[in-house]
Amino acid sequence: MGFWKSLFTGSDEKQEDNQRKEEKNFDILKFDGVRAQRMGRLDYALRCFDEALSLKEDFETLSFKSATLISLNRLDEAREVLERMAELEPQSVDVRIALANVLYMAEDYQAMKEAAAEAVGCDAQNPLAYFLLGRAEDSLEHLTQAIEALTKAIELKSDFVGARNLRAEVYLKDGQSEQAMSDINEVLAENSEEETALSLRARIYHTLTGDIEKAKADYRHLIEIDPFHKEAYAGLMSILKAEGNEAEAKKLEEEAAALNLDNDDLPNYTIGGMEKRDVLGL
Repeated sequence: MGFWKSLFTGSDEKQEDNQRKEEKNFDILKFDGVRAQRMGRLDYALRCFDEALSLKEDFETLSFKSATLISLNRLDEAREVLERMAELEPQSVDVRIALANVLYMAEDYQAMKEAAAEAVGCDAQNPLAYFLLGRAEDSLEHLTQAIEALTKAIELKSDFVGARNLRAEVYLKDGQSEQAMSDINEVLAENSEEETALSLRARIYHTLTGDIEKAKADYRHLIEIDPFHKEAYAGLMSILKAEGNEAEAKKLEEEAAALNLDNDDLPNYTIGGMEKRDVLGL
């Protein structure tokens, strides 16, 4: 009996030892991946996460992997990972929100709408879930539904700037310029330099209400805030040319050309030793 007892006990101990080694290897791979991710070594980080997940399926490691795939713009793979995470934690609103964002980047707006609706189902008090639902509806040209979802987001979070700006854009598409201006003014009352709201207001002044001086003032203010604001240059040049002010329009056109605003691929301008995108926080 002693022989058989020692035999089976030894087998159990070996199994436990192997399990401890596997857990240790998993932890090493996972946290090596996290360190590599923070250092910007994304391909290596992804290899670490894949090796760790081959040892054990782990929700947190899947989240690290999805974030790395998004950074690498491998959106289809990120989507698959997030869908698996949704299976593992069906009530996670954060996973549905992350999935909706990936689907927006991938321009799959119907699937985005479904993911955002699921996020609302997970947490009916989450303003970001309604915002993403509104963004999906807008992208699908469902303007009434977009306004409804964005209105709910704003009801839940009155200072939700992104939702107000997007609702203003949808109102404009729907021909409701007064409602759009109301949202814009709400945003600018809190922050007079909010660029999206300023750009929308300038567009309304320029193309809808005919308040050309106000439009010019907003376009100039935008250029002061952001010297690389392509829409502001284009709008201001359009007004100046319409007014017959060719000299100033030409000067502005030369400034825009010097900034190379049409090239959005690489940084091309420095301020105080910082590249254009660093200055703008891009």
